[in-house]
Amino acid sequence: MLRTVYGKVTVKSPRLWSCACQGAARTPQHVVHPLSKDLSWRVTPELEYLQAKWAAHLPYRQAAAMLKEVLPLDKGISSSGIRNRILDIGKQLDADIERDIAKLPQAVTDVQVRESSHVAAVSVDSAWLRNCDSGRGPGRHVNIVAGRATFTDGPPKLYAYVHREVT
Repeated sequence: MLRTVYGKVTVKSPRLWSCACQGAARTPQHVVHPLSKDLSWRVTPELEYLQAKWAAHLPYRQAAAMLKEVLPLDKGISSSGIRNRILDIGKQLDADIERDIAKLPQAVTDVQVRESSHVAAVSVDSAWLRNCDSGRGPGRHVNIVAGRATFTDGPPKLYAYVHREVT
């Protein structure tokens, strides 16, 4: 039985038995269901998308009631079923994010950080300045960034620049 946006559909899924003659360790026979790997919840991706989309914007019970009203589903979908599906999708997204984070370059370790022996402190600050002159036109707000670097073996160095001009 497969749930679609058009209702329940009976789909024949073959049961494939593994051959006990293959493999060096003579593994016991087991059954493989090809469709159960792709459709583990027995729901089409379209229906799963609608459940996730509506459950993201509505409480689970309201999403289930709306799906039952709009789609030609026999008994509808329970709110706990939608909740379980959303939790499963969340776990899949977390696994995807963790996999993507693992592919990122590794952070610099403390041993690799190079400290300067002659810089004592660095200070940075910014402020928005407003021009009260009404005749100036565009660019009434300006972001000024200023900084100071203090050295152990010399005079401090100052810097400042205009970061952004907003109209």
